[in-house]
Amino acid sequence: MPLRRMVNRFLFTLILCSAVPALAKAPKVAELSPANGAADVDPDTKELRIVFDCDMSTMGWSFCGGGPTYPPIQGDPKWINKRTIVAKVRLQPDHDYRLSLNCPPAENFRSADGTPLKPVQWSFSTASVEAKPDKAEQKKLNEQCLKQLMTLLKDHYSYYDLRVDDWQALEKKHRKKILGAATTRAWVKEAAAMLAEAKDVHMLLNFKGQQTPTHIRTYKSNINIDGVKSVLPGFKQRNPSVSTARTDDGIGYILITTLAVNGKKDLEQVQEVLDEYKDCKALILDLRANNGGSEPLAKPIAAWFVKGEKVYSKSVSRDPKSKTGFTEESSRTIQGNKPPRQFDKPVAVLIGPGAISSGESFVLMMKQGEKVTLIGSPTAGCSGNPKPYKMENDVEIFIPSWKDMLPDGTCLEGKGIEPDVKVKAKAADFEDDDPVIKQALRILRKKDN
Repeated sequence: MPLRRMVNRFLFTLILCSAVPALAKAPKVAELSPANGAADVDPDTKELRIVFDCDMSTMGWSFCGGGPTYPPIQGDPKWINKRTIVAKVRLQPDHDYRLSLNCPPAENFRSADGTPLKPVQWSFSTASVEAKPDKAEQKKLNEQCLKQLMTLLKDHYSYYDLRVDDWQALEKKHRKKILGAATTRAWVKEAAAMLAEAKDVHMLLNFKGQQTPTHIRTYKSNINIDGVKSVLPGFKQRNPSVSTARTDDGIGYILITTLAVNGKKDLEQVQEVLDEYKDCKALILDLRANNGGSEPLAKPIAAWFVKGEKVYSKSVSRDPKSKTGFTEESSRTIQGNKPPRQFDKPVAVLIGPGAISSGESFVLMMKQGEKVTLIGSPTAGCSGNPKPYKMENDVEIFIPSWKDMLPDGTCLEGKGIEPDVKVKAKAADFEDDDPVIKQALRILRKKDN
């Protein structure tokens, strides 16, 4: 497969696809076909069409997304003129589709003068080939499940009082559209629109194997791989989850982008890297793009930097039967390694808004190291530990079940983890540079002196 297509089809988790600041005279999308948010799209639709408001570079494109909701594009998209591009697709009936035009790893939709398109989220749903259910029966089911949904949220949603001020008013605002949904698939779409106001990336709806997020988070990323490579010429990708480098004066660098369970073998390679870097005078651990996954996968790595046993986080879980509505507070701990599996030299941990969920727990584990300095900008402040609940219409909702907290008991949600050293920079500063890595190198070199 050509390199360009590999980049353009880069699988990118949608709860992590982020926005970047619009540049002067940035191009805009004038028309999408199917329209953004369209329902009951003909499953026999053969193409996706995008029209821009200005002349574009016709040398590339970036359709970002992945998984079962990514439209199956057939062959290479084609520019039919300087403002219009068409991608052939083969759609399925009764299916939700989502993608992004441009995203941080790939920004090849650019105007003729080279200005990138600000990422545009695009979603639509195809119609079912089956006969629609009886209207009265569907409305009855819709109402029953809306009531069930609101009860589940009240009983089990850990951030019920944090994310929405008035749930009754929210239900009233969306009730007509939810009850009027012609199918359960349409009910999911309308329920997701209501729940979007909670702005919680950990709340998902699942129907017949198709997951529908209720919120797609946007943020200004403080990492760009091109910028990292410009500062660290020896940058090497060891596997899809781990990349490394070493400076000429002996400072190691490790980038870990995920804690996903399917990347367990990738993360095990970090142990080998740490063995290799024992002779380094200092180390940079880059967690700015760590999108979380399985928290236990971070412990064997963090254990290299912690001495003894330390509490790195606390939590309470939702319990509707208790007087407070929550369980008693519990602590999570990290046990440090014994020699020789230790790194007892200065460490800079790079953080930013791309560090989310279990990625933030990883940061908190590292924070317990005696020679660790957090550098960058605050993390996402988003941790839910969602649990599934099935409703009468066979729709499954994943509801965040706990309140994750810092070791001092401060709630993480909506606040994140503050760096010890904050680095202020614009998104453009990371295109061919990396101010965060440069600051880390300055600090580590100063400590070496």
